[in-house]
Amino acid sequence: MLVEILGTLRDTVLVEGRPHSENKAVFARLADPEMAAWIKDGLWHKLAGHIQEVLGPDAPLACLERARQTYEQSSGAAR
Repeated sequence: MLVEILGTLRDTVLVEGRPHSENKAVFARLADPEMAAWIKDGLWHKLAGHIQEVLGPDAPLACLERARQTYEQSSGAAR
């Protein structure tokens, strides 16, 4: 789940055409160790806020809604 989200966001970062060193710094900030816990705990708003904090307010968040739906279907969660 988290890998899928980060993979989608990776494409967003790379399309901006920054140098490798800048991309590396963005990816390091983006991959917060708490992200997996936020998903597990259903804190999708926290995940969205973090992504927007790192990538800006126009960061694409559609991947989060798809991931949330998939997660809830696979886990039987009602969050």
